[in-house]
Amino acid sequence: MGKVCGTFKLTPSFVSVPPDILDHSTSSDVIVREGASISLRCAARGSPEPTITWKRENNENIYLPNGQQVASFSGPVLNITQVSRRQMGHYLCIASNGVPPSVSKRITVIVNFPPMIWIQNQLIGAHEGQMVTLECHSEAYPKSINYWTKDSGDIIAQSAKYEPTIIESSYKVQMKLAIKSLSHGDYGSYKCVAKNSLGDTDGTIRLVQIARPTAIHQTTGDPDGGDMPPYMLKGVIGDAHRASEASQLMLILSCVFLLIVEQQ
Repeated sequence: MGKVCGTFKLTPSFVSVPPDILDHSTSSDVIVREGASISLRCAARGSPEPTITWKRENNENIYLPNGQQVASFSGPVLNITQVSRRQMGHYLCIASNGVPPSVSKRITVIVNFPPMIWIQNQLIGAHEGQMVTLECHSEAYPKSINYWTKDSGDIIAQSAKYEPTIIESSYKVQMKLAIKSLSHGDYGSYKCVAKNSLGDTDGTIRLVQIARPTAIHQTTGDPDGGDMPPYMLKGVIGDAHRASEASQLMLILSCVFLLIVEQQ
């Protein structure tokens, strides 16, 4: 009896392995001075080989070296040149290869810079007895110490006269100082101050006294025997809104006067 001999070829089966981020080859949190450049790296293993995608938390854009802003970036290395405070935050390195689940690592970029201050209204006029609010905006990181001073340099604390408030949002700070029932001694220069470990700065707001607006007076009589316009506006107009109201009032009164003349 004969024997039949044959050969068999064994083909190894393909094993799918979900992605895994390699911590030792992936960037950790970064602290950098504003204006410097950084490279964030992300490494992962799996089968098939994972692809790397970068995103920012809260759906913020990624700023590329060419100035382009994108929602996501593909590649193992994310370069950020001349980093600014707008690029501070959390970056997600996401590894995927079609085998669930995808994995991610969060890398925090902290941008340090000295304080800066912006003031919208540097000159404010108000009359005695009025309540007025001074306002400054500052940016700094690490977070700054913020306070108000007056001409003497003394720090203004919470009191029945003064009410300082601070509203913080990330590296931004809104400073307000409410001054109640203005008196003669309240006029002068006020400074909003911001300090952190990298420096300090301040901004000045000048509070000046204006005349209290007087009531509208009615007048009668005309040297020529006719009737004059029945109203005259006196006092100082404190802002553009009041000036607009005054102009509208004078226009209306002029029209009324013309109608009276025509009827005569």
